[in-house]
Amino acid sequence: MFGDVCSLSRHVTHPGTWAEGRLSGGLEFRYLGAHPLAEDNSIQSNGYNEWNLTLDYRLENGFRFGESSLRRCATAALSETMRQRP
Repeated sequence: MFGDVCSLSRHVTHPGTWAEGRLSGGLEFRYLGAHPLAEDNSIQSNGYNEWNLTLDYRLENGFRFGESSLRRCATAALSETMRQRP
């Protein structure tokens, strides 16, 4: 059903003395290739990829807070296909 699918990620914890293992972060890349958007395969997506970046800090009492940045890179081919459809 789906074409190419890929997900790669890396999560690390900072071992430094000032953070004592409480600072961590991650980077993830995901790719979803071409796939049908309708059951009869009349509309096809060109796929997309995205990058996700996270940064977390854990306090001594165990409370954790963080920030995430998500960047999705999609193609404009779907909107063009929808315009051409009768």
